[in-house]
This record gives sequence, C-alpha cells and structure tokens, in this order.
Amino acid sequence: MKKIFFILLVFLFASNNLIATHAAGMDISYECVSSNANTDTYKITLKFYRDCSGISAPSSHLINYSSSCGSGSVTLYQVGGAVDINPQCQSYCNGGNAFGIEEYTYEGNVTLSRCSDWVLRVCECCRNNAINTINNPGNAELCIEATLNNVLGCNNSPTFSEYPTPFICAGNYFCYNNGATEIDGDQLVYELITPLDNPGLVTYNGAYSAINPVGGTATFDTATGNLCVTPPSIVSGVLALKVSEYRNGVLIGSIIRDIQINVFGCSSTNPPALTAIDDTNIVDINIMNTYTVELDCPDGNQSINFDINTINNNPAPPPAPPGYN
Repeated sequence: MKKIFFILLVFLFASNNLIATHAAGMDISYECVSSNANTDTYKITLKFYRDCSGISAPSSHLINYSSSCGSGSVTLYQVGGAVDINPQCQSYCNGGNAFGIEEYTYEGNVTLSRCSDWVLRVCECCRNNAINTINNPGNAELCIEATLNNVLGCNNSPTFSEYPTPFICAGNYFCYNNGATEIDGDQLVYELITPLDNPGLVTYNGAYSAINPVGGTATFDTATGNLCVTPPSIVSGVLALKVSEYRNGVLIGSIIRDIQINVFGCSSTNPPALTAIDDTNIVDINIMNTYTVELDCPDGNQSINFDINTINNNPAPPPAPPGYN
C-alpha cells in the first residue's frame, strides 16, 4: 500500500509540473509618482507572458526589494484582462490547439528611501516546457530584476513597446528590437545576459548561450539593443536583455527582460522587399491624418504621412508555420 501511495505521489507531482510550465517571458518597469527629501514612491509595472497551454496566470506577483538601506516586499495585482498577442492564430488562447501567448499586467506602489543600491526581484515558476535550448526548463523559475540608485533623485525606468516573444522562420535573417524608450533622456546601454533562475542562472544546452540564443549566426548592438539572428532550424530559445541607464555618466538604474524566441519551419525564406523612398518610386506625402506611417514635423504641429509599398516574391498564399491554423 505504501508503494502504491508513493507512486501516486510521484505521478501527481510530475503531472502538476508538466501543467505548471507556462512562463514564456516577463519584464519590469518603474515610474516615480511622488518624491520628497528622503523618500520616493514608485509605481511598479510587471508584464507577464503566459503559454496558453499551461496553467492560468496568477492574480498577483510578490516583488522583493533590498538594499544596504533595508528590505521588504510588495504585492502587485493584476490590472485589466489577458491580451492575446497573436489573435489571428487559432491557438490555445482563443479556443484552438496551437501554440499561443497571452500578456498580463500587474501594478503596485512602493516607497523607497534614498539609497544607491536598490534591487527589485520577482520570480514565477515554471518556464515553458517548449523551450529546448536550456536544461530542464520545466523545473526552472523565470526571474527578473530591476536596480535603482535614487540618491540623485527620482528616476523613471525604460519601458518596452514590443512583445518579448518574437515568432520567426528557420533559415531567415531576422532582426528584433524591444523598442525601449526612456522619458528622462538618460543614456541607455544594452547587454545580453544569461536568464535568471531561482537561485542562480539557467544552464544552456550545447552551443546555445545568451549571445547565441537560437543557433546559427547572431549579432547584437549594445547602443540600440538590436539583435539579428539566422536560426538554422526549428527551436524555442530564451535570453535576457539588461538595459542600464546612465545620467551624466552615473549608473542610476537597470531593468532585465526575459525573452522567448520561437522559431518555426516556414515554407519559404524570402522576406518581403521594401521599395525605396526616392525619385524612382511613388511616395504619397500628405499633411493630414495618417493611416500608415507618421513622422512628427520639427514644429510639432503637423505630421508627414507616407505609404511604404512592399513587394513579396514568395508564392501566394504561403502555408502557415507548423502548429498554426
């Protein structure tokens, strides 16, 4: 009887671990909402990306913060609902049976005394089992951190405009940028680092690494954060992007973003070509409402809008990547 009970416990643990593997990406940012001579209050925003085939996203996340000035924790609560980041596909997110990812947002406030070495950290278990570039992803936690030096005053971290889950085709040359912006005008420096586990770091398999996340060739620009890769085969890989802020040469903060790159086998590897914007091509320029591309004019009162025509040399229509409807 004891043997049967033990086997049942092992089975239940293994089943729960399999279902719990849903973490496909995460990032953190902070915004200064009030300040006085000794303390600053920050709104912390956490974005969590969930594989829809796994368990439900949590309703809250606990963030721990610490420094030489003290430590504590704050709970971030979910705001709004789930966002299907690829609604065109019939995925697990919207009633289908293919790979899909949702975005969840969490917010909360924390008041911090003036200190040079604040670290904010959050972890979620467990990583997506679809990942095959690191060892035992289903037993690895997904952790991210932010740092803050508020001795010089209140600070706002960078934020991202692009999702951290790019879908690309094997054999294609692909460039990905997280779209980081920073409202204080501080200098941003980008770095690829090994993703965090709890404790320590994840362990990459074979030749995969933070600077070679999906195999093949990869280049990275520390000034722009632009990552260009040519993955040779189907794979799901992870990396972490660290963005550091410098104000007048002084490091005042950083944030880490955990990214999952999904490479599919596509029927064609010829990307669309853009027509040039010069006197050999027709470009519509109108001072009116934009429908395609908008550029602010120097006086800030008008916009220049123009259409970019694309030419796709692939057979039409191309089949969807495997696993998508």
